Amino acid sequence: MALLAGWDKRIKLDIDYTNKIGASVTWFPVTIFLKDANGDSTKVFTEITTNSRKIAITKADGTTELKGEIELWSYDAGTPANSVAIIHTSATGWTIDDDMSVYLYYDNDHAVNDNIGIVPGSSPASDVWDGSFKVVYHLGEDDTGTTINDSTSNDKDAAKDANADPSQDTGKIGKGQHFDIANTEKITIPTLAISGRTEVTWELWFKSDVENNTLQQLFVYNNDADNLFLRTDINAGTTNKIILFCYADAGGGWSDNTTAYTSTGWHHIVGRAKEDDFLDLFVDGVKIGTPVAIGSFIDLGNQFGDYLGKTRSGDLNYTDGIIDEFRLSLAKRSDAWIKAIYNSGNDSLLTYGSEEEVGAEVNTTNFFQMF
Repeated sequence: MALLAGWDKRIKLDIDYTNKIGASVTWFPVTIFLKDANGDSTKVFTEITTNSRKIAITKADGTTELKGEIELWSYDAGTPANSVAIIHTSATGWTIDDDMSVYLYYDNDHAVNDNIGIVPGSSPASDVWDGSFKVVYHLGEDDTGTTINDSTSNDKDAAKDANADPSQDTGKIGKGQHFDIANTEKITIPTLAISGRTEVTWELWFKSDVENNTLQQLFVYNNDADNLFLRTDINAGTTNKIILFCYADAGGGWSDNTTAYTSTGWHHIVGRAKEDDFLDLFVDGVKIGTPVAIGSFIDLGNQFGDYLGKTRSGDLNYTDGIIDEFRLSLAKRSDAWIKAIYNSGNDSLLTYGSEEEVGAEVNTTNFFQMF
């Protein structure tokens, strides 16, 4: 196996394509969790401490680098094994079509790697997200500001009502935003200037604070220029129900699930619609119910705003819980893609190996090449 020259250590990360994806996906954003339960992954912190960009991620060949966005890097100097990091990785044209591996290299003596980014929305961090993504909100911002950063190059940052309104909390992937229904909190999404779209996929992780049939409206998007209306609710009038709305010329499409949302634990909710096709609902990586036929996307006017955490000006149907990792794509993401996103976010896509001392092997090879 070839080695990436100049790096001292690496860990092999095996992708479970057979069980966790099942069909080819390209430019797919894999999420890496560095934490004590994942092999030797916290040894990265022992080596590089707070120098988070002194890492490299490669394809299975061990030398072709992928791009990386660091969402979270929490180093515990007293006990490095208690440290945690979240890294999203991918690259243009990278295809996962079999059980394969990636390698995570790290070396405190190495220079900062220009293929690894921290600032959301700027290259190389934005290169992790393919061109179909219109917004990616990790929702990990702290309570000292109101901006929710977009990780794509589209620069469509969203806005909280105020500092700590909603507030930062532990998310499914790093940190998320905790909405308090009593405070009528929301995040306002900017106009996305979508044109000519024929298909769309939107997704989020949600953990409710309540377990009853209180209507909670998690997301709404409606814009005159975009000619598109989307909405996600839970417990909408019937106990343990999730409902998606995607309005079309036939009067609107909707899809619901009456059994999956039965606890206050985390759930991954995905809506997928294609013009003159179907509206699909996925919960925790699985398609729920029967797809609903829809016609051409239509504009409903200005009676709705564009929000996370509520819908409709004046309505009392806010969110009571934590929303994490909201993403919207102008693409009909495949069933395999949605299954993989769930497993990646659930930290079940990768198996983490043991630390390898690769610098010594490179040096040995160079030594013998001198004779």
